[in-house]
Amino acid sequence: MSAAQWRSHDMGDWRLAFQLRTLDALQAQLQRLNIELFIVDAPEFSDVPGALTDLCKRLRVDALETIDEYPLNERLRDNAVEQALLEIGVQVNRHVADVLVEPGVLKTGSGGPYTVFTPFYKKWRERAENAANQTCAVPQPQARFELPVVEQENQVPVEVDGVDRSLGESLWPAGEEVAQQLLDTFITTRAERYPDDRDLPSLAGTSGLSAHLAVGSISARQCVSAALRASMHDTQAADGLQKWVSEIAWRDFYRHIVAQFDHVNKGAAFRREKDHLPWRHAPDELQAWQQGVTGYPLVDAAMRQLNETGWMHNRLRMIAAMFLTKHLLIDWRAGERYFMHKLVDGDFASNNGGWQWSASTGTDAAPYFRIFNPTSQGTKFDRGGAFTTQYVPELSGLDAKYMFEPHKAGVTFYPAPIVDHQFARVGPISVQVLEPLQKLRLQIDDTARGLRADLTFTGRIAAQEEPRFTRRVGSALTMDSTRLTQNGSWQGWIEHKGRRTEVTPELWLGTRDRSWGVRNIGAADSQPNPMAPEHFQFYWLWAPINWEDGVSLYHLNDDELGRPWNTNGVFVPTGEGAVTEQMVQVSSLIDFKPGTRHARAAKIRFTRHQAGEIEISMTPRYHWYMKGVGYGHPEFGHGTYHGEFDSTYEEYALCDVDDATNLHIQAICDVHMTGDLGEKKGPHGYGAVSDNSGPLAIYAADLFAGKCVLVTGGGRGIGREIALAFARLGADCVIASRNMENLAPTAAEIEKLGRRCLALPVNIRDPQAVTEMVDEAIQTMGKIDFLINNAGGQFPANPLDISDNGWRAVVDLNLNGTWNVTNRVGKHMVANNFGAIVNIVHIYSYGRGAPDFPHSGAARAGVVNLAKSLAFHWARHNVTINSVAPGTINTAGVREEEFAASDKTDYESLATAQIPAKRLGEADETAALCVRAVMRYVICLALGLVGGFVGSYLFELQRTSPELTILSTPEQDALNLPFAEGVQLGDVIYLSGQLGVKPGTLDVVPGGIGPQTRQTLENIKASLQRYGSSMDQVLKCTVFMADMADWPAMNVVYQEMFAGHRPARSALGAGGLALGAELEIECIARVNR
Repeated sequence: MSAAQWRSHDMGDWRLAFQLRTLDALQAQLQRLNIELFIVDAPEFSDVPGALTDLCKRLRVDALETIDEYPLNERLRDNAVEQALLEIGVQVNRHVADVLVEPGVLKTGSGGPYTVFTPFYKKWRERAENAANQTCAVPQPQARFELPVVEQENQVPVEVDGVDRSLGESLWPAGEEVAQQLLDTFITTRAERYPDDRDLPSLAGTSGLSAHLAVGSISARQCVSAALRASMHDTQAADGLQKWVSEIAWRDFYRHIVAQFDHVNKGAAFRREKDHLPWRHAPDELQAWQQGVTGYPLVDAAMRQLNETGWMHNRLRMIAAMFLTKHLLIDWRAGERYFMHKLVDGDFASNNGGWQWSASTGTDAAPYFRIFNPTSQGTKFDRGGAFTTQYVPELSGLDAKYMFEPHKAGVTFYPAPIVDHQFARVGPISVQVLEPLQKLRLQIDDTARGLRADLTFTGRIAAQEEPRFTRRVGSALTMDSTRLTQNGSWQGWIEHKGRRTEVTPELWLGTRDRSWGVRNIGAADSQPNPMAPEHFQFYWLWAPINWEDGVSLYHLNDDELGRPWNTNGVFVPTGEGAVTEQMVQVSSLIDFKPGTRHARAAKIRFTRHQAGEIEISMTPRYHWYMKGVGYGHPEFGHGTYHGEFDSTYEEYALCDVDDATNLHIQAICDVHMTGDLGEKKGPHGYGAVSDNSGPLAIYAADLFAGKCVLVTGGGRGIGREIALAFARLGADCVIASRNMENLAPTAAEIEKLGRRCLALPVNIRDPQAVTEMVDEAIQTMGKIDFLINNAGGQFPANPLDISDNGWRAVVDLNLNGTWNVTNRVGKHMVANNFGAIVNIVHIYSYGRGAPDFPHSGAARAGVVNLAKSLAFHWARHNVTINSVAPGTINTAGVREEEFAASDKTDYESLATAQIPAKRLGEADETAALCVRAVMRYVICLALGLVGGFVGSYLFELQRTSPELTILSTPEQDALNLPFAEGVQLGDVIYLSGQLGVKPGTLDVVPGGIGPQTRQTLENIKASLQRYGSSMDQVLKCTVFMADMADWPAMNVVYQEMFAGHRPARSALGAGGLALGAELEIECIARVNR
């Protein structure tokens, strides 16, 4: 017995007394078998090796049988005991009895421990069923024999550390016989209803075995063995027993965690990044929680049950834990410690795992914005208050409708809530609802950023519903459910770095959104898109405006081709009895800044009731990007239905004004109204343009559920991001590479997402190795639905310096290797009549030429043509094949390899100068295009991801032909600026024209082009002629569009541009990163005069 050590581990009185009674019962059982029980006192674990060594010497022990425990100090103790006894010749036999599957046995595909329960459980169940059948028979009595023993060594103490073993005896009788009786009763009378009754604290719906499992008077193996036997004979109880076994698996899971992650044993969060969360120091609130006087009846009943009985129902443990950590924002470790002090079933692994799950700091944790609402949890799981009034009897006479909100009944005999659910606090921001849907108070105290504020928002009109958001069309979930918006005024003050600004309602007008971040408002079902399933939403515009006498609200949804399918606008006047007025024949137009998605100006046109045509002009003052987990999150986004998790929040994040890939952009605008206004002067207002657009839809979280993707080169860079993108959308993954070390971290990340991942070594140049890899993948995963051919490589070299072996190596890897994998996986897909293949190539792959990489350029161009050829054959078998062609992507491989040919800084500056996006591409952008490329009915596509980069030929010309004088005007808008003087014979000029327009609205029509495009072409032609170059002497011309739907329009532009003349080089390019430069025409010509 190590009472001092147990106490230092927070073992409480209830658990200690129960443990003593269990020892007493064990001694009685052993005496019937003529076996002596020795009690060795070793106050600290460090005393145990010496104490056992002495005992073994006195008793002349040959072998010690011991059961492994898995917390860190226990492991260190047992290792020390084993070492000490081996030194005196005593054999130590260690047994696995506290778990069904020994920690370290179950491995993920990458060879690491499981950190997500669901994949753990799948593997655990296979082995647990075998282990459950390995129970031992009860031993028979044996002959007595005398041992030299001191009298007190075979007496179970009546009291230890001031705790009498009779504490709780009537509530918690101890011993194996009691535990076995509880097990039998549960299986025969409660198991069938366990899935329903387990959540109701007023019922005895659980097994009641947790304390016995904690002290070892019954084992998890015995429980599972009994459940499996019963399931074979009682089919009605089988589902309940299976659910119960899964709960026992959680117990094993948490033991595996403490055994394999030592930092968890040392008071640290499993997720180390959560160690420094800004928990509140609020001793009075902590004490109120401990004593069960928080003003929330279900929380108080749970805490009083714990204090009075030493036990708490499992659902109540989660509710109480989330209340402490997510409502009071008190460190989870304070709650963990208090539970251990009080619980009769106090168990470090289970208690720690449960608290970290609730606090969102642990493995498999509840999302940080998921909180059990104690009020709604009460009405759902203790309807009528039977459990609550048992422990909070003062509420027994209260009307049932006030049971979980007694403060609304005006009671004085029960404490008021210590925290208001209409008051939320996230980091330095707090929000208090002063009047629902009308007035709120926002306070900020962020010393790190020097920002403080105390502001009150007052609505000028009632909250209005924004356009409904959930649009599940086929595979795409493009928007969320209901949310509300409200225009109003702000009053108070803002202080930034010591400078204070008074905020007055006359000057400070604004808008605020209300959705899932405050309360559950979304519908459980999706609102259908009237155009489904033909098109998905691609572009959304939202424009709330404050006028002197009211508010106008306008929204627009476009499909991916720029066609509006949901347009609406209203006026909501202020004042009593005001009637909302619908805009008629409403439309809008946005003029974007070239090369960006920032609005330069916006106009809304409509007809007003009993008036003529009206135009609202909006001029942006300032742009910013929306932030927060709500934007674009496929599971927890704005307004989505959250079931019981109906109180949520976002982490604190300041707006970022520099995130070019953010899909949601807003702008504060000055607004004017003109048109048929009668005698009324055109009013002035303030508003916002909210622009939500991107090359991809926001996909449903389960888009690829039940599917498996194989990604070659899946260990890092682009391959890693592709595998993670598919895993986040529900796919299981096979990742393959020559280097297994690269695969392990990626596999671990995928498994953290709850997906299966198989990591396999392969050299794709070896056909036999590819066959073995594909066979193993199919055998293990059952099938391959998607193949991403990402593996490849090259080295930069002057063509004259490339050896035959070097050429063959690059071509063999990029072209033949792609064929090897495609051929073998393609046969599997054709046989299954389903599949999608995506080849990762390069922007050079379709006609651009590849200076310094002729071997790779040739091979990857071959891959593109291979895909087009196979598409003709395999489309009939429901197998699609496409290519994604990134430009220079910011990956470790590029930084380590491609920059070897030139100075990295110079390369980046030159490259980004030619890219309208002014940056290199990112790997996750390529991954997003791969997701789109596996959609059904996308065949024979070559997607480029270059951020508008069409100057590659000029850029490479600058590097490879430094003797040329190259004059460039890439920043000209539609080439309407005069060119620099001093052009010499033989110089190369570079001309580029951009049209910044919204996707799908290019002024290109079948058979011709509109005025904007024609003006660009004429400017280019005029500039060329000015310097003596004729059209047939153009070195290269590229017509570039970002919207793939405009490929036919690009051909029209190309024909108009050349009218029969053929440049020395030409290309049609397309990109997946639409930043407003939807059409760009680039010409490079040598001056000849």
